[in-house]
Amino acid sequence: MSNGARRGGKTTREAIFAAALALAAERGITATTMDDIAARAGVAKGSLYYNFSSKDQLFDALLELELSELSARLASAREGLRGRAAIRALVEAVLQAMQEEPDLARVLVTEIFRDDRSWVRTVAVAREGFLSAFQVSCEEAAADVGHPLRNAAIVSAGVFGSALLIGLEWLLRGAQTPRGELVEQVAGDLAAVLG
Repeated sequence: MSNGARRGGKTTREAIFAAALALAAERGITATTMDDIAARAGVAKGSLYYNFSSKDQLFDALLELELSELSARLASAREGLRGRAAIRALVEAVLQAMQEEPDLARVLVTEIFRDDRSWVRTVAVAREGFLSAFQVSCEEAAADVGHPLRNAAIVSAGVFGSALLIGLEWLLRGAQTPRGELVEQVAGDLAAVLG
């Protein structure tokens, strides 16, 4: 079955990506094998290897796709906003993405700061984009209150990392607080710190 063939409404490639992401979230990427992915996706190993020559190539392609979609989501969230409003929108976009794709959230939390993987460049480029969106917004928010940041890169990394960890904790606790309320709490606390 080729890359474009459909299986239960998904292409073979989409089924492979979904299986790989679910397994990586359950077990970690290291413990996930190509055999496991083929079985979960319901495809023959030959079909899996037709699409991806190795597990590293598969996860590089998967992360590149998922991270580019998250980058687009963040860019869209920030569009037309600045400062605190932009930070609020970015935090909400991160939390919404985590709520909609909890498997991706689990994998990202373990992979985004690793530097020993073959897909390190893919993740680093995406991370730089995420941090850039947060950095511009943090610099604007600080300037709006007359308090320029001495190290905007560190502050933006802290805000982005906090959004990831808050989102993960929120998911682990069953997302009991409505997302909008959580965003307001986080944004309010951040505003107090920046103010």
